[in-house]
Amino acid sequence: MKELLENFGVNWKLLLAQVVNFGILFYVLKRFAYGPIVNMLEERQKRIKKGLQEAAESEQKLREAEEKERLILEKANLKALTLVSEAADVAHKKEAEIIETGYHKAESIIKGAERKIEEEKLTMQDEIHKNAGSLVQSAVAKVLGKMEVGERDKVLIEEALSELKNIAKNSHAL
Repeated sequence: MKELLENFGVNWKLLLAQVVNFGILFYVLKRFAYGPIVNMLEERQKRIKKGLQEAAESEQKLREAEEKERLILEKANLKALTLVSEAADVAHKKEAEIIETGYHKAESIIKGAERKIEEEKLTMQDEIHKNAGSLVQSAVAKVLGKMEVGERDKVLIEEALSELKNIAKNSHAL
C-alpha cells in the first residue's frame, strides 16, 4: 500500500499532518463559528416562534375585544330602544293626561256656563213674574170693570202669580 500511495504521489506524513490540521480546523470552526451560528439561528427561530405565538394571541385578543365591542353595542342599542320606547310611553301617558285635563276643564267651563244660564233664566223668570204681576193686576182691573184695587185683587194677583210659578216650574222641569 505504501507503493500504491507513492505511485499516486501521496505522502502519508503529509496526509497525516493534513488530517490533524483538518481536525483542528474542524474543532475551531465548530467551536467558534458553527456553534455560535447554530445557536444564533436557534435563538432567532425561538424569537420568530415566540413572535408568531404572540401574534396569534394578539389576534385572539383582538377577536375577543371585537366580540365584546359588538355585545356592548348590542346592549347599548337595546337599551336605547328601551329608553325610546319608555319615552314614547311616557309621552302617550302625558298626552292622555293633558287631553283628560282639557276635557275636565271644558266640562267645568260648560257646567259653569250652564249654571250661569240657569241663574240668568231664574233671574229673567223673577223679572217676568214681577212684570206679570202688574200686567195681571191691570188685566184684572179691566175685567172687573175698573173697580178699586183692594184686598180681593191682591189675593187674585197672588194666586195668579203662584199659578205662573207652577207653570214655569213644570215647563222648566221638562
